[in-house]
Amino acid sequence: MATKDTPTKEARTPAPAATRAPAPGQGPAQTEAPGGLVSAWKSYVGGLLGKDKGGKDAPAAAPEVQSQGAQKSGVAPAGVAPAEATVPVPDAPAPVVSAWTPEDEQALATGKATFGVIGAHQAGRVKPAAEKLPPAELALWRKTVDGLAGTLNRVFVYKALAANHSVAECVAFAASVADKDDKWLMTNCTGGDSMMEGSGTRQAYSHTCGVTTVQTLRAEYDPVYALKLHTENPQLNSVDNADPTKINPKAAAEQKSMHETQYQGDHGAHTGVSASRKDIAKGSGRWVDDWLNSLTATTGLKYKTKKDPSTAEAITTLTDKVGGGMMTPVVIGNGKGSYTHYNLVMHTRTQDEPAPTPAEQPPAPPKARPMVRQGSQGDSVRELQTLLNERGEALAVDGIFGPLTRGAVVRFQTAQALSPDGIVGPLTWGKLDEKKAAPPAPPKTVRSFQFHDPWDGVTKWVSESKINKGLIDIAGSNEITALEVPSAA
Repeated sequence: MATKDTPTKEARTPAPAATRAPAPGQGPAQTEAPGGLVSAWKSYVGGLLGKDKGGKDAPAAAPEVQSQGAQKSGVAPAGVAPAEATVPVPDAPAPVVSAWTPEDEQALATGKATFGVIGAHQAGRVKPAAEKLPPAELALWRKTVDGLAGTLNRVFVYKALAANHSVAECVAFAASVADKDDKWLMTNCTGGDSMMEGSGTRQAYSHTCGVTTVQTLRAEYDPVYALKLHTENPQLNSVDNADPTKINPKAAAEQKSMHETQYQGDHGAHTGVSASRKDIAKGSGRWVDDWLNSLTATTGLKYKTKKDPSTAEAITTLTDKVGGGMMTPVVIGNGKGSYTHYNLVMHTRTQDEPAPTPAEQPPAPPKARPMVRQGSQGDSVRELQTLLNERGEALAVDGIFGPLTRGAVVRFQTAQALSPDGIVGPLTWGKLDEKKAAPPAPPKTVRSFQFHDPWDGVTKWVSESKINKGLIDIAGSNEITALEVPSAA
């Protein structure tokens, strides 16, 4: 089983500054400046206040200070005039900053409706993350997102917050993407080539399809990581079959490191062996559910391997999970127990597929029939009455051409732009022989799934019908032989 890139360590959130809890009634906690400057300054000032001009200790309490206690009792000390009463002025309330606004809701709805931007699962993580921000960070977050002009620019910053990045990291990311257009965002802030333009992550080694799938999934959920991946590896979709590190050395190093790390899951102790793409026989694969679960803080998902699902079970799982915005890695092979190649199923869609148009048949040669009219009798009249009934009439098929049959013939001739003379000759017989056009068949709804193939670094749509028939046709594999089933963490 080929595996590919490994996720790098999660970005570390800077440690918060030390905070002193407020005493009751004291107000908000105060944040200590770096190096204890606030404490040092207070100590210094306190020392000055405790000395007289000559440097000697000042009296314990100056009259002005003593007078404060006296004023509380309403009696001024001897020789000291009463102080004027002052009315305390309350501090102006701080402006209320909303964690979530109608503009946020509208932008997120646009992002969900725009293919490949943000799925339902990740979209559901944005608002709760914003609501957990402390006031100072919330104010900075609000200023940052409200300052972005483009809707999708805003949505990609939402994704960064949902991927568990700090506000400072989101602000830096927002500055990087503020002036970018939608196409640039879709190319550089994702990893799986959902637009099918050949910009997806690609495995550098023969068997790193699994870790490359992890790399791709992380880049789809975390736009900060995706942008770093593309920036450090400008030709992310290119590989050198003989030298894995020649074109994208950082992406290749990440894949190799992940692939050769001791596996920490339910499939027994093992590691992968990294070999060049041209030396496939020298490499070996690796399961990656452990790496997928190391990204729970980023994705909000936990993964559990399901080996050898039935085709129906595989399709039901993909419909449910991928349809809910939970991208699902799958292993494909050829038959039960054939765990050959990891892919990432990123999206699903349904489309109306029109029924195929039947091939046109050459018209049958006209049948030789006698001319019939009112008063005629016999088998030809019975055939006439039957043909007219197929077109909506309700004649008795008795072989007698009477007034009712004539009326039906006239109506038919009028509808067919023939001379309505009530006489059935070659032209009328010819029109009666034409088959009545069948109503068009209703369109057939077809479900498809978008697979990202790390070997070629591209995506393709695979219909449910092809999965059912074992015709996936990716890297020589045709069946889903294992699923990494996601669930919300």
